[in-house]
Amino acid sequence: MAMYEARYVSDAGPEFLFSFDNGVIFDIDPLSGVTINLSTAQGYHNAGEVVLGKTVSSVTRKVQGVFFRGDKEKKKHDMQAAFAPFSSGRLYFNKKYYCECDVTNTPDFYKKDNREMFSIQLTCAYPFWLSAGDVVYELGVYEPAFSFPVNYTDPHQFGIKDPNKFIDCYNDGEESASMMMEFSTMTVSENYGILNIKTDEYIRIVDRLGIGDKMRVFWKNNTLRLERTTSDGTVSDAFTMLDENSTLFHAEPGHNIFMMQADSGLNDLMVLVSFPKTKAGVYDGVE
Repeated sequence: MAMYEARYVSDAGPEFLFSFDNGVIFDIDPLSGVTINLSTAQGYHNAGEVVLGKTVSSVTRKVQGVFFRGDKEKKKHDMQAAFAPFSSGRLYFNKKYYCECDVTNTPDFYKKDNREMFSIQLTCAYPFWLSAGDVVYELGVYEPAFSFPVNYTDPHQFGIKDPNKFIDCYNDGEESASMMMEFSTMTVSENYGILNIKTDEYIRIVDRLGIGDKMRVFWKNNTLRLERTTSDGTVSDAFTMLDENSTLFHAEPGHNIFMMQADSGLNDLMVLVSFPKTKAGVYDGVE
């Protein structure tokens, strides 16, 4: 059995740590491998078929192992609480990557060769592994323009801000990634968003953003969400503020060239763009 570490965090709160230090030797199978489904068609007098589309299948991952030290009954109890029926959560691999999963077989405890064994089955509808830390890009922030030595008799700038600057949000993952965008402003910005220069796709929010306000655009459980936080800390659902003509795009593998847009207050608008890196498989040395 493998000696890597894994942690399962249930959406309901309970967690369970799989590791040698926690007295659990375990294995996850599979750690890699994504099945690609091809949609094909064959025309009249065609030799062979034509690929019309591609999709990926879910992955079923089996976690099995042995309790070899410590309070085994407590470990069983904690495992049952984390992997409860109808629950879902995240399975982390070596603190670097995680996969979203649903429990499809709750813990099965049994003895083999006088050892306390367990087996759990998880299904990952989205089969890719996601990096535990997001890649973050900033649009509309000041770039330092101040350096030493300084001549205080001449005018000088502490920073430069170019709202029209294109930002290359590079995705070195193996699959497109859903993004989180957080908008803020230093004065007032109205009807703002982000444009994908390469594809002409855009996300536009019909809103008046003030100092201390924040708008978050993100995906959760394959559903787009908008959350608006006011300067006093009040959080509200803002999905109705999304321009209905917006084209909902992801960060594709490779170069993603983005630029901010706003009807007014563009010079004061700032955006944080973040997304995870995706992997079709993980292993001990994965970066």
